[in-house]
Amino acid sequence: MVYRHLRLLESDGMIESRLEEGTRGPARKVYSLTEDGEAYLEAWIPVIKARRDSLDNFLKMTRKLYE
Repeated sequence: MVYRHLRLLESDGMIESRLEEGTRGPARKVYSLTEDGEAYLEAWIPVIKARRDSLDNFLKMTRKLYE
């Protein structure tokens, strides 16, 4: 499932991949963010923080119920 999402992100231009030779075994695929991917991630940071804060508040409220 992870690799399917990585392929989607790559087709959307958010990440890019390259094959990297290792000392043993086959080459592995290495992913990195593109400029568009970095901009998209930066735009999502406030959303992620707001969701985290909301979950933290929920957990604080529910802890009080079970103490």
